[in-house]
Amino acid sequence: MPPSTPRRVAPLTSKLSYKQILPNRFFLTFDDPILEQQYQSVQWELHHVKQAVGTTQLLVLCICLVVLLGNNEFLSIIQSNSLAWTIQVGGALQIFVWAAFAVLLIPQKRLTLWRVIRAFLAIANLFLVELLVYVANQEPFLISLYMVALALAWHFPFVEFLAMQCLVLISSGVLWSYLKEGWVSYSIHVSFMVLLTRDFYSRKYEQRMLFVQSKANLLADLPNPATHSGMELVLETLCQLRLQHPTTKALDVVLQTLLSETDLFTTLPMEINSVGEDQDVGEWWRLLESTNKRLRKRRESVLRVQSRRSSDLDLQNSIVQQIRVLYPSSAEETRSPTVAQIPSAEPAMFTPEWLLNHCDTGSINVFELSNHCQYPMTSILLATLAHQHLFGTLGVSMGNIAEYAIEIEGHYHVSNPYHNAMHAASVVWDVHQLLMRVTRLKPLQIYSLLLAAAVHDVDHPGVNNTFLINSNHPLALQYSDDSVLERMHLARAFEISRKPGCNPFHNLSSEYRGQCRQMIIQLVLATDLAKHVQHVNHLKSKTYGTTPETRYLDDEYTMRTLLMMADIGHAMHPFDLHHKWSTLIQEEFYRQGDAEIAQKMPVTPLCQRKESSTSKFAKSQLGFFEFIVTPLYTMAAAVVEFTNIQDILDRVEDNAAAWRQQAEALL
Repeated sequence: MPPSTPRRVAPLTSKLSYKQILPNRFFLTFDDPILEQQYQSVQWELHHVKQAVGTTQLLVLCICLVVLLGNNEFLSIIQSNSLAWTIQVGGALQIFVWAAFAVLLIPQKRLTLWRVIRAFLAIANLFLVELLVYVANQEPFLISLYMVALALAWHFPFVEFLAMQCLVLISSGVLWSYLKEGWVSYSIHVSFMVLLTRDFYSRKYEQRMLFVQSKANLLADLPNPATHSGMELVLETLCQLRLQHPTTKALDVVLQTLLSETDLFTTLPMEINSVGEDQDVGEWWRLLESTNKRLRKRRESVLRVQSRRSSDLDLQNSIVQQIRVLYPSSAEETRSPTVAQIPSAEPAMFTPEWLLNHCDTGSINVFELSNHCQYPMTSILLATLAHQHLFGTLGVSMGNIAEYAIEIEGHYHVSNPYHNAMHAASVVWDVHQLLMRVTRLKPLQIYSLLLAAAVHDVDHPGVNNTFLINSNHPLALQYSDDSVLERMHLARAFEISRKPGCNPFHNLSSEYRGQCRQMIIQLVLATDLAKHVQHVNHLKSKTYGTTPETRYLDDEYTMRTLLMMADIGHAMHPFDLHHKWSTLIQEEFYRQGDAEIAQKMPVTPLCQRKESSTSKFAKSQLGFFEFIVTPLYTMAAAVVEFTNIQDILDRVEDNAAAWRQQAEALL
């Protein structure tokens, strides 16, 4: 039985990528182990391998008997003391061969065991043939004929057949040398083996391609234009053609060219009535549809920052003292000593020492942290920067960053249920947790990403871009209806950085400052919900890549993906914490709906308070997972070079299942 498939995030179905479905050019194996197992099982049954093995063994036995009896070889072998042992060896080999073949005939055994027995029988029969050649002084080309039988009837995987060929060439070379046969004949034998291997490779590759084309469920059927982007339709069609015409190199060039372009993946057309009969679940899609727009392409300079890590105990204690300033003075008596004083002790929860020591432990309850810390976002930012060793690596000013973070945190609106400093703190933490699973980013990129997480919603008014545009808000006029909130967040963040003592770029070179600023701009702009569909489409397109360069995201898109994942990161937290965040965002939606009704504006999807109910809330969260969380997290897991992501996908799936269970219970 094939191994069980890994858990996937509902409700997307698991599809094999273009790379997985094509056989490896050298080894002729499928990258997907389940697909490889299916192919071997099909070949075993389709070509009646057991019968072929038995027939070949019977043929070898008959040839041995005919040769030995026909020329009275039995008598000459017995009379010759030097060759008498060959009768015993040959007889013992025949007993083992037929005993192994009997095991092969037993039904309901694992395919792996059968393949091991087939390999044993092939080697044993080879030695029988070589023993016959040696004893009866027969033509060594009997070995070549035996290999032809194996190539035609036994249906070895190419790698196993190649190993068998190497064994044949070595053993037959020894035999040729011992029999003092001409090396010209051995060269002919070797040439014949090479041609046989080449023919075997071609036939096996053709068999695998026919198997791929016969498996209609491996690649999804041609997508519905109403639910898939145009570029996804093009890529899937090209892949279908690539499978039908595997030798057409032009299709490889076309695929690689398309996957290198990012401007092609901008829209995902879907009619409102195509999201399903359940209108509550489809509300999230309607929200996406109402904000989606065509986006402009931007390029950034190439980073030339070398990775460097440093760890200094004095620096760590300085960070502890810096974070300690952010805690209320009334908690002074309860604070633990510094890390330098008690390096082996476990600090009390939510102290600066505890925060530094638990930066790699997964989820954190920022609500509990806020009960102990006056500036939770600033504390988390300093702790994560320290855990990434960025103060020592980049030489940035801890004091400037702390003052800057405090100013940023003060510009988040406490009155917002969701888009406040607590959300910023959670996003910074989640970005750090994701960064711990990615090794390719450089220090300046990590620094920019953590800063972008801290400022990405600063001065958020508690309403979305649609509200600002529909109400002709001055911000919408100022930023020409294009990523209004995101551009405002950036403006506020850079304005604050100009205050004395608040420059987070202090001590960076002018080149690094420019690179850091550009990265922060692009990262914050990527959090616009209108860009969500385009970004997910781009991630989907990367799954068609056949090389690491075309398969995995570059640094720029990796950073954007991490921030987008962290921006909705409560979906990967324990359900009780995730539920609290979901309740807060829903309340903020309802407040926007109340304002829209008061101003006689169309009510944005998800914002109608009078239609609220427990059942509707659960269904809307299902829509949140189906249209926002699941596509992003599933595609990111496939194309971002994470060291490990399955545990996060499992938590996301568990949360989605919890909402599904609640929705079904309320029917």
